[in-house]
Amino acid sequence: MSEKCEKWTYFQIHRDYRKIIRALAQFSSEAEETHMAADAARASQRLAMREHSCCPGPKLLAVRKLAKP
Repeated sequence: MSEKCEKWTYFQIHRDYRKIIRALAQFSSEAEETHMAADAARASQRLAMREHSCCPGPKLLAVRKLAKP
């Protein structure tokens, strides 16, 4: 699924592939998990800065719940 929002296009991973991606994520090491958590924090900060910019983020794509560890 994708959404075009002005000059930006936002994509969502197809439902059929989410299970595979979650399975691959289980094999990551603790160092990778720490790195991924830091990336997630930086991504949240970047998204917050977008709120009033020319790239506000998707409006129609469904927000997915985070998988429980």
